[in-house]
Amino acid sequence: MPDDPVAEPAPPTAAVPNPLVDPSLTKSLTADYEALKNDLEQATEFAADLQKELAGSKNDAAHFKQVFEKTQRDLAQLQDGIVALRKERHALANEAMRAAALDLKLKTLAHDRDSLLESLGETQRREEDLAALVKTRDTQVAELTMQLMMLKEELREAKRRTHVVQTAPRVVKSAAAERLNE
Repeated sequence: MPDDPVAEPAPPTAAVPNPLVDPSLTKSLTADYEALKNDLEQATEFAADLQKELAGSKNDAAHFKQVFEKTQRDLAQLQDGIVALRKERHALANEAMRAAALDLKLKTLAHDRDSLLESLGETQRREEDLAALVKTRDTQVAELTMQLMMLKEELREAKRRTHVVQTAPRVVKSAAAERLNE
């Protein structure tokens, strides 16, 4: 505050005491003035400190506001990430169930294949057995055909001899010849 002219003491005059001015009162007022001035300076410094703290608080509030907004954005991203992870988890669960079903189907098909291979093996063995049997029968048929041809040849030969013998004077019929004629 500017100095108040009323509160300032008047310079003392050397010889004339002023009956209106009390010197002890002036000293007291001067001391009070100095104390008030000192208190005013301290209050001004305190107000400046409070202003600094207020500015710091405003900065802190702005910083907290930024941190809060960033936290909200991060929380929204986290929420989106959780939703994406849930979708992925469901997709993986579906794929796992599909893989299990395909595995079961593969095992079933492998069992069917093994059964068919075993059946094929049995069929091939039977076919080989039948081929061997057919070969044996073919051999038997060939042998029997050969025997039949030989018997026919013998029959012809026997008929020819009987024909020659019948034209001969003496005819002897044997039991074997009679059987052939029959």
